[in-house]
Amino acid sequence: MSEDLQFYPVDSDLGLLVCHGGINDTALPEELRSSTTCQESSIPGFIQGFLIFLWTMMAFCIAAFFCVIYYLTFMQRGKEKVLKIKNQRQEETNGSHKFATIRVYASLLCPLLSLIIDYISDFAFIHALVFDFPFDSQFIHLSKPAVGALVVYEIFAIIAFPLTAVMLLIWLNTREGFYEDIQQKMLISSIMYLLDDGPETLLQYYFVDKFSGTDYSYPDGFKTSFKTAIIASSIVTFGLAFFSFVRLTLRYKDLILQQKRDGIKFKKAEIILLAKYFFVTVIPLAISCLRVFAAMYQLDTRRSYLPGCLEYSVEQSANNSYIATVNQPGLFKFDCWIGIDYFLVFGSFFGMFTNLLCIIWYFRN
Repeated sequence: MSEDLQFYPVDSDLGLLVCHGGINDTALPEELRSSTTCQESSIPGFIQGFLIFLWTMMAFCIAAFFCVIYYLTFMQRGKEKVLKIKNQRQEETNGSHKFATIRVYASLLCPLLSLIIDYISDFAFIHALVFDFPFDSQFIHLSKPAVGALVVYEIFAIIAFPLTAVMLLIWLNTREGFYEDIQQKMLISSIMYLLDDGPETLLQYYFVDKFSGTDYSYPDGFKTSFKTAIIASSIVTFGLAFFSFVRLTLRYKDLILQQKRDGIKFKKAEIILLAKYFFVTVIPLAISCLRVFAAMYQLDTRRSYLPGCLEYSVEQSANNSYIATVNQPGLFKFDCWIGIDYFLVFGSFFGMFTNLLCIIWYFRN
């Protein structure tokens, strides 16, 4: 690092004024204001090629999804397995249900459909980050570890689809009873959260949402672009978490009703199952809900940078001019946090850890 490098916090009321041609940016000393320009940023070039790869893989996932639908609805073997599960459920709940067949198909297809919906939302989010300007990516230098993590977890998200499909096919052929049914559903939810929704929610919120939707009057007329991708991503994540919550809650309710009918008291195994149910459903739902509120607050209410969050790194260049660089802060720069972030960030880590424990617990038993 240059010994001449000096740091000045960005004024939250002015934004990156000096980067957009302003000469009255009070964040800088008066002698630097008229002679300072900003170093431009750029999205890493490989991201565009990675987007093509993601869209291609998503096309394969959609094709595989329709193959599963064809197997379950048109092939005799698949229809027989659906009928078998329907009959098992009717025996478990001690009666028939007019939506029993639909619930069986939903339990098989909705996890895969939710992954595809999440993929579309994620890819639209990354596409907006590359080709639009949800935040001032022209001058805010993206955190390289954050970009790398987003890429890695999108690959994990792609892996989650065949992994989930395999788990569903195994369950289709080996389903034993109520307890095992709920365990399998929680395993799929844990895999989806750990490989996709958990890290994705944290990374997208902290490194994109928090810097998006700003409303400053710059001399060059720059405005952040329409915020549809960010709002859609946060709402889709919440919607999928809510769906997982409802799906598991309905099955857990059936288990409780069966226990009451049979006069069976809850034992240690059922109490452990209840704790796992809480970690797998309630925590991801709460975290995704917090992201929706925090993102909407940034995009519609605050619409500015937090004081002390961003800073100019200024160094002297040739001809007595100065170059300012605005680097994205790290995850644990607490000047960039608002009250809700403590719950969102640490809650995300806690949720991913507990879901990992649930997966380990499942395979150890």
